[in-house]
Amino acid sequence: MAYGIYAFKDRSSAQQFIDEQKTGKLMTASELAKHSWAQNMDQMNNMSDMGGEHDENAHGEMDMGGNAERDEAGA
Repeated sequence: MAYGIYAFKDRSSAQQFIDEQKTGKLMTASELAKHSWAQNMDQMNNMSDMGGEHDENAHGEMDMGGNAERDEAGA
């Protein structure tokens, strides 16, 4: 599960990103350390209410070499 955390060199770059995306919350490193990373069960339940089922068979194996076609060709 991705939490959408971005790191920026300076505060102004972070604020510019938030303004462009029209969403987000600017947090310091100490605020992140204190943040509760609990899953939002309400949001997860809403996803299942929308009929979204997770198909475990839909995930293929990852090609860690970067090029599946080349690997299949034996190169």
